[in-house]
Amino acid sequence: MKISLVLKESIYDCKIKISDSHGERYYYISALCEEGMTSSIIAEVFDNEFSLSLVPITSDIKSALNEIEENDWKDKLAKKATGFLMNSLDKMILRVGCNYHIKGLQDGDRLDITLQNYVFGTFDKFDILELVPMCYMFFEVANFNEYYKLTDAYETNRKDVLKFAKTFAFADVLGNGFFLTLFTYPIQVSRVKRLTKNKKISKVLTKFNNLSDAERQRFLEKQEKFFDR
Repeated sequence: MKISLVLKESIYDCKIKISDSHGERYYYISALCEEGMTSSIIAEVFDNEFSLSLVPITSDIKSALNEIEENDWKDKLAKKATGFLMNSLDKMILRVGCNYHIKGLQDGDRLDITLQNYVFGTFDKFDILELVPMCYMFFEVANFNEYYKLTDAYETNRKDVLKFAKTFAFADVLGNGFFLTLFTYPIQVSRVKRLTKNKKISKVLTKFNNLSDAERQRFLEKQEKFFDR
């Protein structure tokens, strides 16, 4: 049977792997598409149940920036600043690959792939130290707003995130002073190391995946308040 997979309002491209009795097949959906167009693909599956793997991939930001016209020095400065910011954010955020068990589909059905984030910040005991938030970015998949069961989750850019955390924690010496940084640095780095391990990632996101609709909404509202503060 053939199904459609639609990528909804994502800043990341999506790498897809479908595993069934006919083996593994790979697909790719770009988040960058023309205005009014939908980022989607048609895939063929051969079983009523199959495994779906979704991995966030950083979009080709450089190509997108190259399309921006540079009429004066302000445009050039804005372009460079945007590129630097996007590159920094990509190294700060942990991109997580997720595996889902899909069943109950019929020919012509649609799966919606939605980018989701899980932020550690105001929600953990270390927030009193005002450490940099740790954020997972991952894809969820649903059919008619019914989310599918997560079976596994794993990091894809842990080295970059750890490097960023070490740099950020060390840079705190300018704002907090040398002695306070000696105290916060090992806490910050060890915290990020723990939160970026596959075992921890899978445990956290499995718990999130199992939340009821009401519990999920409350959690996401807390995150929104965190970003708005």
